[in-house]
Amino acid sequence: MFKKTKEEGLTYISENCAITGDLNLQGEVIINGTVEGNINCVGNVTLGRSGILKGVLKANEVFVSGTIEGETHCDILNIENKGIVNGELFSSDIRIDKGGQFFGVRKQKNAEEKNIVDFDKKPTAKEDKDDKKVAKG
Repeated sequence: MFKKTKEEGLTYISENCAITGDLNLQGEVIINGTVEGNINCVGNVTLGRSGILKGVLKANEVFVSGTIEGETHCDILNIENKGIVNGELFSSDIRIDKGGQFFGVRKQKNAEEKNIVDFDKKPTAKEDKDDKKVAKG
């Protein structure tokens, strides 16, 4: 009778709105108000000029013209003119426009899945032997 369809919508938090708590969302999210809490979004998040987020943000792609204070987990972070991100960033890519600011530490998203050299790790006997073969070759 009724078909259940999965629709991604638009969530808009207006300039005069302040939310405290955690949000789990799907689709496009535009924040022009204030959110104090964590946002978990399957989709993109845009913080407008008056948008403020204090907490942990998880999303596909993030566009910041406002302010984020806290952890940000995303595929791509776009800090636009006058946008500010302050905190830890876990992303595959970052773009900062002229006038945008990033304060904090960036860590490569899914770093454990990439070929990253750990200089503090002591090589095993086999790895050490393989490195010497390459160096002589």
